[in-house]
Amino acid sequence: MRISLMTAIPGLVVLCSYSLLGGFTVRNYLRMREAGGQTGRVDVGPASISIQVPQNQFFRFGFERASVLTEHFTMVMNAPAAFVSLPFLTLAEHWSRAAWWTLPWVWKGLTFPLLAIPAWMLVGYSIEALLSERRMLTWVAVGSGLLAGVCATLAIGLRIDESRPGRLVDETERWYVIGLAVWAFLLIAALIAWAHQRRLQRG
Repeated sequence: MRISLMTAIPGLVVLCSYSLLGGFTVRNYLRMREAGGQTGRVDVGPASISIQVPQNQFFRFGFERASVLTEHFTMVMNAPAAFVSLPFLTLAEHWSRAAWWTLPWVWKGLTFPLLAIPAWMLVGYSIEALLSERRMLTWVAVGSGLLAGVCATLAIGLRIDESRPGRLVDETERWYVIGLAVWAFLLIAALIAWAHQRRLQRG
């Protein structure tokens, strides 16, 4: 039985995202456990500002560092999830005693692959429509085209803002620009599929 691209593509992205995150987490954990030796503690960071991580926090700290290492990949692959997470991340910045999982890079690693599933399903649907395996609905094409326009506008706006003289460049913002630009192209596929099907119907 043939697997639909609407299922296969989101599943593959989720699998890749969490496999990458899990792989770095295990690697970090094993390195910390080896470095801890008999003391059961590891000094992390430069000597002047290093912190001691106890053994019972090796895995959590390893996960946090893995989230940092995979953050840019997660942001580009799952950029639409930022729209859903924006209110939460904005509030989390002002929480005085926020849990470790509310750290922006950890939250992205945990939730972005799941929150972006509908967007990836749309990409799969669009590809199948381009291959004439599905009928592209007009409202889906128009909605996807509008979202592509929003992504492109935000990417251009952020890029222009970054180029202002004296503007401090935020590395996170730069990767969001790349992610939004990528998704502007991915989302326009629905509109292209719709136009392609209309042309075939007329021809």
